[in-house]
Amino acid sequence: MNFRENHWNEETYGEFIEYLKEHQDIKYRDFHRKIITKDPSEREKIQLIGIRTPVLKKIAGEIFRGSWKEYLLQEKKEYYEETVIRGFVIGKIKDIDEFIEYTKIFVKEIDNWAVCDLFLGKSQVVEKNEEKYLKYIKTYENSENPWEVRFLLVALLGNYIQKDYLGYIFSLCDRVEKDYYYVKMAIAWLVSIAFVKFPEETKKYLKKNNLTPWTNNKAIQKIRESLRVTPEEKENIKKYKK
Repeated sequence: MNFRENHWNEETYGEFIEYLKEHQDIKYRDFHRKIITKDPSEREKIQLIGIRTPVLKKIAGEIFRGSWKEYLLQEKKEYYEETVIRGFVIGKIKDIDEFIEYTKIFVKEIDNWAVCDLFLGKSQVVEKNEEKYLKYIKTYENSENPWEVRFLLVALLGNYIQKDYLGYIFSLCDRVEKDYYYVKMAIAWLVSIAFVKFPEETKKYLKKNNLTPWTNNKAIQKIRESLRVTPEEKENIKKYKK
């Protein structure tokens, strides 16, 4: 398909789905299905075609160079790859207000860690509008939807591991921890990256926090697994276990 010149409607979106199926990698699909969620019942609900991420990114880039707004208006079918591509397209938007409006729609579609985590890493549009984007993502602090909470944590990880935001990040981790695996893992991941960049500040947090023992110790485990932490620091950090 010529995504740059394509005009999106029900017919061309159907052709798009067939195009995705032509790029199916069965072995990758079966592998990815095993890791996309720990819950077997949730796993069966996620419809996978089986396309590697670099291919999805390339397709999204081509769509964005064409009529991307038309594309985002199309009614999505049921495939994981559709959602990932939509996220990649939204991530290329340069206007912060437009970016936030499309992100609000996208966040409602998140139902697994891969869609959440692939959506946005370090972003130029966020980097240029840190305070405005932070105000938006903070709206998910009290959400009952664990994927919205994970989205907030991952957004902080990608764009806000800075000294000025550490106080907020640590207090948030204490407040939003839920008995949900993918939220707890996101907190552990966030704390471990904070340690890599700001070890002294993070040690103070690990010394006194309101995290459950599981999440606290998972953060320490991830710190010890990091290639950017010295052997001495890895040994020293053990004393902060609960």
